[in-house]
Amino acid sequence: MFKEENYQRVMFQIKEKLKKNKPIKVRYFKIKNKEVFPSRDFVDIKIIFLIIMKIIKDKKYQNIGTKILNVGSGISTPINKIISNFEKLINKKIKVHYEEISSKELIQTRANIKKLKTFLKSSAKFNLKKTLNTYLN
Repeated sequence: MFKEENYQRVMFQIKEKLKKNKPIKVRYFKIKNKEVFPSRDFVDIKIIFLIIMKIIKDKKYQNIGTKILNVGSGISTPINKIISNFEKLINKKIKVHYEEISSKELIQTRANIKKLKTFLKSSAKFNLKKTLNTYLN
């Protein structure tokens, strides 16, 4: 996706490239002569914080033992959608340099949050535009 081939902090990397007015390197797969962009499960750090605080503060979770819970949005978002939404928010076309990616790379990742939803008896709502807005401000 990016030169550093680091899928973590993608939104932060986009913001930094925008500040420096540098092109964003976006990688894609070529599948049946069509460009397919990698999709990842993006989650706002505030949502992670709220989930952790709920577990720490709520007395009903104090004696639960060890649990492993996936935290994410449960939604896989393609990187080109992230860029498109950034463009709408800043009202400006973003410079993008596209590169083809190896077929060994994962096309899509998404957190399975079913266990988290059951455990908390609720789910956090992920809003892509709201999350991107927080990165810009």
